[in-house]
Amino acid sequence: MSGIIGPMTALLPTDLSQPESTATAVEAHAKLNALEARLQQLGSLMVAYSGGVDSAFLAATAHRVLGSRMLAVLADSPSLARRDMEQATAFAHSLEMPLRVILTEELDRPEYQRNDASRCFHCKTELFIGMEALGRELGFHNIAYGMNADDTKDFRPGQRAAQEHEVLAPLADAGLSKLEVRALSKAAGYPLWDRPAAPCLSSRVEYGRTVTREVLEQVERAEESMRQLGFREFRVRHHGELARVEIARIEMPRALTMETMDAITAALKQIGFKYVTLDCGGFRSGSMNAILPADVLLRRAHVAGVLEGDPWMAGLEQHRQHLAPQLQRWQLLEQLQFAARRVNGRGEPAREHGIALEPGCGGEPGAGGVTPADRIV
Repeated sequence: MSGIIGPMTALLPTDLSQPESTATAVEAHAKLNALEARLQQLGSLMVAYSGGVDSAFLAATAHRVLGSRMLAVLADSPSLARRDMEQATAFAHSLEMPLRVILTEELDRPEYQRNDASRCFHCKTELFIGMEALGRELGFHNIAYGMNADDTKDFRPGQRAAQEHEVLAPLADAGLSKLEVRALSKAAGYPLWDRPAAPCLSSRVEYGRTVTREVLEQVERAEESMRQLGFREFRVRHHGELARVEIARIEMPRALTMETMDAITAALKQIGFKYVTLDCGGFRSGSMNAILPADVLLRRAHVAGVLEGDPWMAGLEQHRQHLAPQLQRWQLLEQLQFAARRVNGRGEPAREHGIALEPGCGGEPGAGGVTPADRIV
């Protein structure tokens, strides 16, 4: 095999001796062809670019197809870590890709600062308004962002902002999953193909706690300290005086030594946290969502397709206004997890259905969370 198909088989989770691996790679290549055809059809495009693998692959593909008729737009604000800013800029320059950095001011929006479940909606709204203004100035009529096919299964308020501003999602439209985007990025030789997801710094702050520049700087410094200690995939969750550190399970054994725990504690206390805790549930994308009110969790499950596939959950959906207030969150989360596994039929974690909500060490989700529910929505 040659071209992009051969390298892809190295990443796909199938036995390479089986024809399914080649078939899967061919399918991804067909999706890439569909993506390229769609970009060519658009004629010109601005891409909301963060430097993450999804938006970077979309921007790079658009540049390859459209040349100077595309523009990558990178939003700079206190919620973007300087390290991510530098990596995003370096990747664009390495491809000689047209890049414009704009300043966004979501942190000046009271509705963003209050940090409820719709924070991402306000952030993306600020971004798309800025891109629309830039598009009018430069003559671009189409805006796209890096949502992939897997993201459509999740509850993400930013997607609502994209819909309201008619922002395109070419990766999702082509049916490209996260795994396929990573595989195609590796095959294309992009060094960021395996870069861990890096959402904005505000996603580390517990719901209901006001997002300020000082809080974001504290999170950024804490995570840089963890990086200096040699960890690759982790989050430092900000709970006021308490830092809750999530580390990928594959890296946990190294963290569970007195020497390393002392180093983590010293580094984070130096940054201003009074208490430092290591979450023995490990790194979970979206773990802050575990304390969202029941009604929000039910909407999340609805988007993920769990309610439609499980009779019990479908019944709960019909009566959620009556039942949700009576359910403790941990009971609801347990039912959502069970329903997702049953729908999947393979007993896989519920995150496969876009519900990344696992219990913490104490048996209740978000055991480290201290945010009162009435401050969340």
